[in-house]
Amino acid sequence: STWGHLSPTMSRATIVFALLAIAAVVFGEAQLIVQKELVSKTLVAEKETTISFSVFNVGDSAAHEIKLSDVAFATGNFEVVAGDASASWEILPAGTNVTHTYVVVVQHAGPDAIPAASVEYRSVAGGDVRVAKSSAYGRVFVSALGIFERLQAAKSSDWMKFAALASGPLLLPFLVHAYVASNFDDGLANGKRVGKSKRA
Repeated sequence: STWGHLSPTMSRATIVFALLAIAAVVFGEAQLIVQKELVSKTLVAEKETTISFSVFNVGDSAAHEIKLSDVAFATGNFEVVAGDASASWEILPAGTNVTHTYVVVVQHAGPDAIPAASVEYRSVAGGDVRVAKSSAYGRVFVSALGIFERLQAAKSSDWMKFAALASGPLLLPFLVHAYVASNFDDGLANGKRVGKSKRA
């Protein structure tokens, strides 16, 4: 079954998610799940990377005074160049979600870490502050700009070669057809057709 192919970590995360959602419904409280995603799949030094957040309220009531903070990540090797590493919302109704993005530039190549962001909120109006943690990437490797550009150039060259080879079988029939259409008429060469007309 599909469940049998899940990793132990994924299975535990799925179980925890389900239990939290059930508990939130039973007790009539808000319950937030936070997803953090790097829109750019490859981290490259000196290039922009977009960080995207989705905050889901899987509970049975609205969440209040929601405050997202990713400041711990957007420091050091990551410089914010667009947007903000924090955001806030007054209320998030049950069964809805909000999104937030900002852009960073990675300063240096090499190993680094992408920690989880935190979201503070109140599960009921005037209630205690709760904290939800986003998904985290953990340790990552940032590619050097020069190496990344060389790899991209190599890929482009390979694609151009492939396109040239792939276009050959398609282009050849077209050239043959064009040659025949311009040099033959009803199966006879144009010169022979003219000579036949004169004899007639």
